Amino acid sequence: MKFYRYLVVDILEDRRLLAGLDVRVFEDPLSSRLPGDTSVPASERVVYLDINADGTQQASEPISVSDFDGIARFRNLEQGTYYVRLLGSSKSQVQTTDTVPAAAGSWTGDVGAWKALLWQTDSVGWFATSESLIQLDLDRSTILGRLAMPGRLISVEMQSDSQGVALVSTSTSKTQLVGFDLTLRQVRHYESSLSLEQGPASGASSDVALIRIANSTFLRRATPSGDELVRVPPLETWDNNPELTSVANRIAPNAQMVAFGNDSLIIREPMLDGYIISVWKYSEESLELIAQRDFDFSVQLVAGSPDSKQIAVETDRGIEILSTSTGLPTQLVLEQAKGPLVFDLGRGILWSLSKSNTSRWIGWTIAEGSKAFDVLFTDAGTPEKASRTNFQLGFRGDTLVGIRDGQIYRHVLSIAKATVATLSDQVIQQVAIGIRNRSQNNPPMLRALPGVQATEDKPAAIQTSQWSDSSGDSDGDSLHYIVVRDGQLGSVSWSTSSGGVYTPKPDANGQDQIIVQAYDGRSWSAPQTVSIQIQPVNDPPHGLLYSGVLAIPENQPGYVLGSLSIVDPDANEVFDYSVSDGRFEVVGNTLKVRDSAMIPYQNPGWIDLRFQARSRTNGETIERPERIFIVRDQTPYHNDSNPADVDGDGVVTPLDPLIIVDYLNRHGSGQITPPGEGEARNDLDVDGDGQVSPLDILIVINALNRAFSEAEGENGASDSTGDSGKGDTGTLAPLDPEDPLGLRKAKR
Repeated sequence: MKFYRYLVVDILEDRRLLAGLDVRVFEDPLSSRLPGDTSVPASERVVYLDINADGTQQASEPISVSDFDGIARFRNLEQGTYYVRLLGSSKSQVQTTDTVPAAAGSWTGDVGAWKALLWQTDSVGWFATSESLIQLDLDRSTILGRLAMPGRLISVEMQSDSQGVALVSTSTSKTQLVGFDLTLRQVRHYESSLSLEQGPASGASSDVALIRIANSTFLRRATPSGDELVRVPPLETWDNNPELTSVANRIAPNAQMVAFGNDSLIIREPMLDGYIISVWKYSEESLELIAQRDFDFSVQLVAGSPDSKQIAVETDRGIEILSTSTGLPTQLVLEQAKGPLVFDLGRGILWSLSKSNTSRWIGWTIAEGSKAFDVLFTDAGTPEKASRTNFQLGFRGDTLVGIRDGQIYRHVLSIAKATVATLSDQVIQQVAIGIRNRSQNNPPMLRALPGVQATEDKPAAIQTSQWSDSSGDSDGDSLHYIVVRDGQLGSVSWSTSSGGVYTPKPDANGQDQIIVQAYDGRSWSAPQTVSIQIQPVNDPPHGLLYSGVLAIPENQPGYVLGSLSIVDPDANEVFDYSVSDGRFEVVGNTLKVRDSAMIPYQNPGWIDLRFQARSRTNGETIERPERIFIVRDQTPYHNDSNPADVDGDGVVTPLDPLIIVDYLNRHGSGQITPPGEGEARNDLDVDGDGQVSPLDILIVINALNRAFSEAEGENGASDSTGDSGKGDTGTLAPLDPEDPLGLRKAKR
């Protein structure tokens, strides 16, 4: 897989701020069900939070991929309880924690098996039949190999992963000890025949049988003084004709014997008034008594724990769990339990039949004896048949296996279930999920995928059901599709099983893509690109903007207010602008007072305008209201820029005071006649006091005199150059509005 996820180490101070969950996925080849310091991280495994607890990843449920340290990280989670699951269920992989048993098991046909000898994989193992050892693939119901025995099998035990010892009955009614090698498919005889009566292959009290304790094999045989146990030499030493060594004798002929743990043996012997149960430990080629207990009621041995710390017996009260410490004290009484029973230490569970219904398997917690599971034991037999079914854990303890009447029963115990994580106090919680690889896995195949057509501003569905011709898995695993890279012009809301919805970003159009990989729960396909073509649409403009002033002076033809613009995602669309009041106009996108328009101040002091933009593409319009205030000119007959320029021709000349003289002759001094009453349209109010008077004439004359004096001085200084020295009234600099008569300058 090309898209790697890297481990991010959080600083302790940051961890308090980043509430979330770290899921550690680890390789668990031995199904130990607990991560250790040497556990190998499982990278590139997909984990999701099953928020609605339906066992299927939905678009709203976050996923994460484990990094090189096997950590899948989730952040910014709300406080509460979360169900954590691995995505996918590859047939080549088993989840070891957390798991639940299947609702029911299944039987094979009659394959003649009466004992399971060796498990090689979850489905392949060696079994003993009446006259041979067979290698079975239970998943395919196929015999993969057969090793014939030189007689009818009475008892058989493995000494290693490939070698073992069998006790067979020959055609001459003699019992013979033979060794076998499953790898080499060879059988060899122990040199001395044993003059013992044959018995059934049940291993009952008076029968000859083999028992394996620790790494040694023992032969139980009857003698006139009682049964004895003799140690069978390892197979590799048989070339030297080693002797059988007795390690125990005077055992009651009808005693029940069960080997358990690594080095322990339980013996139940009848007494005059009950039974005695003793626990022995094999060490240094001898058996040492560890503990014993007398019972004054009926008791049957059922099983011993793999760690040699507990044994299970069946009494009238049900199943009793005894500690192997001194006195064999009772730890638990399971009143509703019935044998057979299997210790499952990896899960902390005792598996037993139900006393009230032998078609039910019940899982009891070893610590408290509470009921953890209650599942169907798929059995059409009688309670008697159920009770004599020989049960054990299968490969790595992930299957419960039963054998009876030549048939094999399998009940899967490792059905993946959600791991529960409770988040609180904004702390990063940590949980672990173990996985075990059953076999080689072929990665899924994903070829080129069809493109998707989308429309601007509209979601588009992407259905993985349409990808069936482009994907496949040679192992028959169900596929999930992971979006490993989202789009740039949009994003997907995605379910790994069904697909999802691609939503373009607002107003986005053009070519986009997402990158997808198929995932079977263990391996990834090569990445493939899903191209997405977003067809553009003509979007209505989002807004009409005005940038400019909101107040203008009165009577200013051609005054520029500002500009108009459109907020529109379609960058190439052209708009024409207009304004509702004819005294204004929009040139291009510039708003101004028409050159021919005089806009005087009138109550209420503003003009309400409505701007409009019309698309040249489709004629759609958008409008915007705006209120423009008119600022009254407090000195309407005063030239603000050059007060002495009465006629406004840009220069101060003798004509300017004459205009004032003419007005005074006709109207007299005082306030200037308002517009519309025959007044002169000149800036008569030179001093800006709102009235016209002879003082205004004097201000203009003073300006003319000052200009003439300044011109004379300049001409005198330039006589040497030949200039005539005549003054020029020309254009005068604007008067100081605070000193129009030049009095301050005169004082200097």
